[in-house]
Amino acid sequence: MTDPQVMHLIDQQTWRFAKTMPEWPHWYCLRKEAPDPDAFEALASHIVENGYLAEFRPDLREAWAVRRYLDVEGFHYWIMDDTPAEASLINRAQHPNVAVRL
Repeated sequence: MTDPQVMHLIDQQTWRFAKTMPEWPHWYCLRKEAPDPDAFEALASHIVENGYLAEFRPDLREAWAVRRYLDVEGFHYWIMDDTPAEASLINRAQHPNVAVRL
């Protein structure tokens, strides 16, 4: 997938600020609200297939987690589920982040 194709998938989503987690500023989009569910899953798949592993390391050790991240135009993108088919949301956060590349 080309960079313009990835940006098109990103631009199709409705991004919301995660106001319940202001200590980790990020945005998310929901599959159930996606104008095109196929585009949502294509973006989730692209993240998993082309991203890199990194460990999210906030101050609270219990919150550490390994995720697959994809960097696109100054944002990290990631899903929380094991597979793109299970993904109910896609997250994004601006650089720098507290994710340490593995």
